[in-house]
Amino acid sequence: MIKTISRFYKGFAVIILNTILLFIFLNIFFYFVIQIRGDSITNQKFYNDDILSEVYPHRSHEDINLLLKETKSLFHVYKPYVQFTEPEFRGKFVNINRNGFREGHNQCRYPINKSKFNVFVFGGSTTLGYGVADNETIPSQLQDILLNACTDVCVYNFGQGAYFSTQERIFFENLLVEKQIPNIAVFIDGLNDFYTVNNDPLHTKRLAQYMARRSDFSDIYSYLPLFRAINYFLPGKETETGLREDSIEDAFSRLIDNKKIIEAAASEFNVKTYFVIQPVPTYKYNLSYHIPYSRHDYVNGFGQNARSGDGYALLSNYYNNLNENEKKNLLWLADMQENQTKNLYIDIVHYNTEFNGEIAGSMANSIAEACSKNA
Repeated sequence: MIKTISRFYKGFAVIILNTILLFIFLNIFFYFVIQIRGDSITNQKFYNDDILSEVYPHRSHEDINLLLKETKSLFHVYKPYVQFTEPEFRGKFVNINRNGFREGHNQCRYPINKSKFNVFVFGGSTTLGYGVADNETIPSQLQDILLNACTDVCVYNFGQGAYFSTQERIFFENLLVEKQIPNIAVFIDGLNDFYTVNNDPLHTKRLAQYMARRSDFSDIYSYLPLFRAINYFLPGKETETGLREDSIEDAFSRLIDNKKIIEAAASEFNVKTYFVIQPVPTYKYNLSYHIPYSRHDYVNGFGQNARSGDGYALLSNYYNNLNENEKKNLLWLADMQENQTKNLYIDIVHYNTEFNGEIAGSMANSIAEACSKNA
């Protein structure tokens, strides 16, 4: 009996040991795979080389991989009041300043020089510029365009991945308290407000569990290379996320209320504001031209980003009912894609370099007037 138990124990121990060793080996293996294939096995799935070559026609395969690897190397660090911000990062294509903004072409120094015409741009990852180089973001191209209208323009890209209007409002207010007061503050919104309908910033659940001294195993294993690889190769797909009508209406109301609060705070500090309703792929864009969407395996749609389709119908009604004076600082760019017959995206929602330039140009048409008056 004792010998039987001993043999069983030894066999069981060997199985457990081999399982542990295999688990360690697989994590080490996929760690190196992820380092090599940083463009693919990440939290967000990118595409095969043929699609990448189409959405990045001006870049080599090596530069595409490095750009995407640097983009996906960004992570969030804790910041009071706004919950998180982008960390300082240095790369060939992506550079985040330690003061919380992404650097652009001929980036001005910080803290700001008050003798310059300073423009702060706030928004989510489309403003930050996921998937494009520093000089290809909307704010960087905006600065290049504005320099044709007036000199001494300094544009700062305070876009943060996953931010929506509430966080942008608080971020802006914090900068005012820190005496970093721009001439113009621009807020590029629409996509993330309807993605985040519950008004909870991205890491709310994790922080709540931490404060309650509870751990979530999914948070632990999601960082392991093996599980990141499994998540990439599983055939599961995003699904369209339906919402109650009142949820979308609440998100719409929050966006408008944040606009009013920002305007009130800005007025006290003599800051001119502009609010940009950004283009989204779910509104007035022929998706047959959307290469990442039409050529990739997104058969079930945009997931939670599909919400912006219904949300933009509310925004359109709101905008159309404004008088001309009320429209002056609300830049309606949602229709920019309506007659476009080319690809405008590098992934499911983030703009390519050319479309960033078109958006920057449309913004500059309004902002240049204020800039030239100040000259």
